[in-house]
Amino acid sequence: MASSALQSRLPRLAAAVQAGIDQNLHPGVQVYVSWRGEIVADAAVGTAQPGQPLTADTVLPWLSAGKPVTAVAVLRHVALGQIGLDDHVSRWLPDFAANGKETISIRHLLTHTAGLQPIDPGWPDRPWGELLDRLYGCRVRHGGTVGATPGYDPVRTWFLLAAILEAVTGRSFAACITEPSTSPPLLDADAFPYLSIDFARRAWDRLGAMHQCDLSVCVPIDGPVNQVTAYASPGSSFRGPARSLGRFYERLLADRRDGSGGLLPQALAIDMTSRQREGEFDLTFQHRLDFGLGVMIDSNRYGADTVPYGFGRHCTPETFGHGGSQSSIAFADPAEDLVLVLIANGQPGEPRHQQRHRELASAVYIDLGLA
Repeated sequence: MASSALQSRLPRLAAAVQAGIDQNLHPGVQVYVSWRGEIVADAAVGTAQPGQPLTADTVLPWLSAGKPVTAVAVLRHVALGQIGLDDHVSRWLPDFAANGKETISIRHLLTHTAGLQPIDPGWPDRPWGELLDRLYGCRVRHGGTVGATPGYDPVRTWFLLAAILEAVTGRSFAACITEPSTSPPLLDADAFPYLSIDFARRAWDRLGAMHQCDLSVCVPIDGPVNQVTAYASPGSSFRGPARSLGRFYERLLADRRDGSGGLLPQALAIDMTSRQREGEFDLTFQHRLDFGLGVMIDSNRYGADTVPYGFGRHCTPETFGHGGSQSSIAFADPAEDLVLVLIANGQPGEPRHQQRHRELASAVYIDLGLA
């Protein structure tokens, strides 16, 4: 779908995307919207990098918007009875028990209540084993209490979840996502948990760059060749077109509704996408936020114009999803049977990003007559 078609179906959204280009918030935006079983938009506006148009097929970084994929990979093994949500992490990773972390559970990892001290694991510069050793040696944050100190963890706990998956399955994390032994793949073939050499070769002509944007210019952060890594960051290195993430949410929404999506049994999909952590002040975001198991739940009741990485002003309270750092948002609204993915390829700083995506997501609801 070209930008003109986007303008005809979602004119307020198209205008907001173009306004962002004019204001140097982003060079371009990919949009995927499905509503009541119909694809309303699978489109792109702007450029992928200098001289290259952004298309609906361009492969873009999802950053933290990919976290729910890792969460579903873990929950699949919960459904099989191989993992328990209240298993201590040390059951699967014995060396993790050091320094007061003995009671941290998988549930704590998924609800961001593990309370780990902020450290940099060292991805992608450190080998996998050395990275895990750093996590095994870290401590609970000063003044923190396991299970009772809410703080969004953008990096650390996701490597632990991946290591647990590898311990349970005997397979690499990437294989658990792309070639799982017990279920169909979690993602379409044009999305991948990291930019491996193989994936780069297959998608080279479709790779788009992320840009650092200020009030005057947007500059590519780095070229695709510099994004190739030896292994994934399970909470931040997924990439693909917006439609691939949209289809993931369509399946998760179907699982929540009647179990027909093929990702999770209905009861577990409901648990994942319902409030498991409610009304807590998040130490990372400095705002009250509700979480399910690896997903954010609509938190507009704590401030629709201040909540970080929200889903717009008009989403319903059951809406669930996840954002990516200063760039993307993906969510499903069960009450409206709506899936929305927006991937902007410009990072303009947190305040400008939050305002941008609040306006973009709100515009979709207005265009569809839901506000």
